[in-house]
Amino acid sequence: MTQHAAEKESVSQKSLRARKARRDLIASLGGKCATCPRTENLHCDCIIPQGCAHHFMPWPQRVRFYWQEHLKGNLQLLCPRCHIRKTTLENHKARGVRSIPQSPDGI
Repeated sequence: MTQHAAEKESVSQKSLRARKARRDLIASLGGKCATCPRTENLHCDCIIPQGCAHHFMPWPQRVRFYWQEHLKGNLQLLCPRCHIRKTTLENHKARGVRSIPQSPDGI
């Protein structure tokens, strides 16, 4: 096996372990959005924001970061709609805006 092939296999195995770790994390967090009943396309969200550096980490490192936040009690699952809503509210609070208009469906 060439060095390139060994490195490629190593990356592939890391990716597989990271996928399993993410599935386990989602199961550990209950497998559904923290604010609505959705169970598909869930995002990991830090309850108390931890900046954005973890968004630029390689996937295996990011999953480790999320596990650490989960163990601290600072992680929840959100569907894309609830995640956007929470992030928008956080951004408005940071800018001193008191409220934001609701979408037509009330979310």
